[in-house]
Amino acid sequence: LAEKEVIRFSFEGTDWFWPKSLEEKQLAEIKELMEQYHQKYPLRPGFPKEELRSRLFSKWAVKAFNGILLYWEEQGQLATVAGGLRLPGFEVKPTAEEQRMIEEILARYEKELFQPPAWEEVVKFLGGKPEQRDELLYYLLGTQQLIKVTEGLYFHQEAVRRAKELARNIIKEEGALQLAAMRDALGSSRKYVLPLLEYFDQIKFTKRIGDQRVLFSG
Repeated sequence: LAEKEVIRFSFEGTDWFWPKSLEEKQLAEIKELMEQYHQKYPLRPGFPKEELRSRLFSKWAVKAFNGILLYWEEQGQLATVAGGLRLPGFEVKPTAEEQRMIEEILARYEKELFQPPAWEEVVKFLGGKPEQRDELLYYLLGTQQLIKVTEGLYFHQEAVRRAKELARNIIKEEGALQLAAMRDALGSSRKYVLPLLEYFDQIKFTKRIGDQRVLFSG
């Protein structure tokens, strides 16, 4: 094929060639899909990358899929976000009403840093449609203003930051961290502290050894 009839893209030292007519057709389909997604979910940063792969590139090798995405990003056709893709120029921007709701939600979680309320308890007084409230949660988690510790349990980002700092200090002073010490330091209860410590293990901030925890060293 003539050079103008194919595109060449690479990833991790491997090259692929694709007929330009097929590439243009696929890109147009992806852009239409993303436009619909942005309109339906304006508070989500981008279309999930793995969903795109399963829907349109399931027969492609992972490296080839990553290669074509990189090619399109370099061409300015798409932009990558954490775990997803967006159209250039798209920006998550809450409406004035959504921003009011976000501020009320965060104020409630900030008020009860280490004994956070249930999400349903917080949002039932805000008004709005259930699907709108779901999108607000998606937005707050995506922007890491709220942190999902376990299913149904969310902490304000400041709570997690302060808890990590306290845990680090206790471990440095005592050599290890026990649940009771963390519970007392936070002025909370086992109901909240145990899932938080398990979350720290999960993100490799701490490592559990018996009934104690130390800082994760890799």
